[in-house]
Amino acid sequence: MATAFFDMDGTLINGDTNDQSTRYYVERQLAAPDFLEPLPGYVQSFFAGKLKVTQFLDYVVSPLLPLSAAQQQEVLRNLVRERIVPLVKPGALKAIRAHQERHDTLVIVSSTADYIVREVGRALGIPHVIAAPIGVDSDGRITGGVVGTVPYQEGKVICIDNFIRERQLGWEDSSAYGDSVNDLPMLLKAEHRYAIDPNEQLRAHPDFGKLICQSWL
Repeated sequence: MATAFFDMDGTLINGDTNDQSTRYYVERQLAAPDFLEPLPGYVQSFFAGKLKVTQFLDYVVSPLLPLSAAQQQEVLRNLVRERIVPLVKPGALKAIRAHQERHDTLVIVSSTADYIVREVGRALGIPHVIAAPIGVDSDGRITGGVVGTVPYQEGKVICIDNFIRERQLGWEDSSAYGDSVNDLPMLLKAEHRYAIDPNEQLRAHPDFGKLICQSWL
């Protein structure tokens, strides 16, 4: 049984879940309109591979912190159902089904906060997620703060290696799917490497020729 690792934003999703979530919080009056002002700068830093990821995660979680655990879960379920699931790429659904039919182990690997990635995984039938670990209290209420390694750039490989070791899996016959330079460490470790609708920075990278280019739109 092989393992398939999927980046989320730009790969499975035609767009960015952080963009969707922050705008959703403003529309639902969980954050003021000026909350969106730093977002373009963060996006630019991400695609350049220079994002200060812990700082960004503190930013995106902040509208949820005043809510109870039940309120947080309701907001997240509605966010994913209303704004993110409609953006899933048709090709992503085909790839997921193909790996499910092979009985592969499917994993979403994303630097996005784990509380969003888990909801996306449930919606897509992907049981395993490797995502930015955000603090929760004993009641399951999200409290913020990064509490472990974020799967960002080289951190993706660190987190995947831990996942593989804990489950006695391996990189043999593995597949990896990503769209940006931040996914390259993961892509280059996999046996089957797919650049999905790659962005400009990934296309310009010297290692782009080592990848199989596909479109899932």
